[in-house]
Amino acid sequence: MNKHRSLSFSEFVNEHYQGVTSHLTDAQFALIYLIFKGKTHALQQPYRSMDTKELRIMGGLSDQTVRHRIREMQILSGQEDAARKGDEYFETILAKMTDRENLNVSDLRKTARLFYNFQEMPAEDVAAIANEAFTEENQEKGQHYYDKNIEKQAKYAQDAKQKHSKERTAIQQHVSDYSKAFAKGGDLAAGRNKAIGHAAQKFGKTEAEIRKMLA
Repeated sequence: MNKHRSLSFSEFVNEHYQGVTSHLTDAQFALIYLIFKGKTHALQQPYRSMDTKELRIMGGLSDQTVRHRIREMQILSGQEDAARKGDEYFETILAKMTDRENLNVSDLRKTARLFYNFQEMPAEDVAAIANEAFTEENQEKGQHYYDKNIEKQAKYAQDAKQKHSKERTAIQQHVSDYSKAFAKGGDLAAGRNKAIGHAAQKFGKTEAEIRKMLA
């Protein structure tokens, strides 16, 4: 019988773990864990009444950081089946957790170590750790991350709008030019239909999408 099976994960880790650095604090990891588990109600007020966006800001976390850490936690908990590039480490750790003989805890990333530790703790105890993330400094960082994300989204939307406008103009011009070229015997309607089919192939769209842009 595996001798490690008699130990809790935290006891097992504490016997071997030397520690690695991370830009996130234990309190921030605890907050992400509660968000992942849907147990933010265990936080003290006013935080327990806040939505995820507000908690990210108050805890000094970016949207991207939360999404990535939750993705890792989904894998570690066996909830995520669709592998992506970069998932290999967490999939390996999940597999090794079934037999700790092959688990080198000194290689554990902070997400994995704390995730399994938090799983053994009552939500209220994890929340007590997470409450320490709500500092004035973290709130300023979180607001900065949020503002930068909004700015990035606005720029993306503007770029997408400009790209769509340019593409629409190019398609309209293309159909106009080819309608005349394809209008054999002066049949402009037939020429336009053929030009629309030609534009669909050239621009990688359906004929319905082309017609919508011409409307």
